[in-house]
Amino acid sequence: MTTPVLSSIADDLRQRDPDRFFTSLLAPADRRDDLMALYALDAELRQIRALVSEPMLGRIRLQWWFERVSALQTGEEQPSGPPLMYALDALIHRTPMPEKRFCDYFCGRSNDMEEAPILDTAFFQHYTQGVGGSLAVLAYRVLGGDFDHPAAEAARLSGAVWETAYVLRSVLQHSQKGIMMLPLADLPEAILSSSDIDSPEAVRSLGPLMVQLAQQGLDQARQARALCPRPPEGTLAAFLPMVIAEAWLTRLVRNGGDLLDARLALPHRRPLVMLWRRMRGVY
Repeated sequence: MTTPVLSSIADDLRQRDPDRFFTSLLAPADRRDDLMALYALDAELRQIRALVSEPMLGRIRLQWWFERVSALQTGEEQPSGPPLMYALDALIHRTPMPEKRFCDYFCGRSNDMEEAPILDTAFFQHYTQGVGGSLAVLAYRVLGGDFDHPAAEAARLSGAVWETAYVLRSVLQHSQKGIMMLPLADLPEAILSSSDIDSPEAVRSLGPLMVQLAQQGLDQARQARALCPRPPEGTLAAFLPMVIAEAWLTRLVRNGGDLLDARLALPHRRPLVMLWRRMRGVY
């Protein structure tokens, strides 16, 4: 693989997902490109639902990616097409892993293509663990982690925290595109679909639900640290997105779940704090 391909993927990730681009920079140098490729795949797939006019088209596009990644894993195909495909091929060859691990992630992501993907808060947790959790386990493995170590489950929980923050901070953007990723059974009575989130009053009526979901994410952060407070050497970068998400969720809880609070838009990366955590080996 050539440096320009890697650079294009890194630059794309920096624009689409600056937080995880930053945490990838804290990964060991020999694993950094693979971690960025994995996060770039997630950035590519998570935008599908917003780009298609109907869910079926999204399913077709997601299936295309799944089949290409599966073919790379089995060796049935050589990489072709987008630069990301070449980077994923290099990742798979450097870090072989059971096909089920990628399948878990794609299965989680397939929920994005449903008309009403999340029915209640219990399924919301299932969704965040299926998408963000599965991806974080893959990231942990890319960095040399062992699936049988307790850190693998901690990674899954940490990824769910990240995904929780992503969904909540995307509520307003999703509503403009007709996408509803909040638990339908727990919405305020006046909000029946994403189109009803059309005024400051409607947004603020979501406050109690935002706090509940944010608290659910923060609880998973505590569970992750209880399972594995200090990840195995070299794998810490897979856990650091949780630190950024945790800071955002904490701020959301403190403001009563007000998504219109301008302070939520402030950066939460805190580079010096992240560097300190990297030196200590904790998240």
